[in-house]
Amino acid sequence: MSKYHKIEVEFPFPVDVPDDFFRKLDALVGEVCEAYEKANPNRVMWPAGHGCKPNWSQVDAAFLGRRAEPGAKESGEPDWDDSTYQISVSEREKY
Repeated sequence: MSKYHKIEVEFPFPVDVPDDFFRKLDALVGEVCEAYEKANPNRVMWPAGHGCKPNWSQVDAAFLGRRAEPGAKESGEPDWDDSTYQISVSEREKY
């Protein structure tokens, strides 16, 4: 089994996806989280959010420990990339 931090799929052109595609994708990510929890019994992991990709400002990206996109504005609310579907995953100690 390989270790990954991120999985990306980029289509060369906008595509239509079946109605249940994102539900299935979310379920697959949930399976990865469950496997992580089995391998790390003192930790929990879950799909925490899904939808359009936020383009964080430089300040917010630094606060969140993420990389700002090239050309990101300095501060303010995120812009949303409606052409990209993102699933964010959270992890913490089990208590």
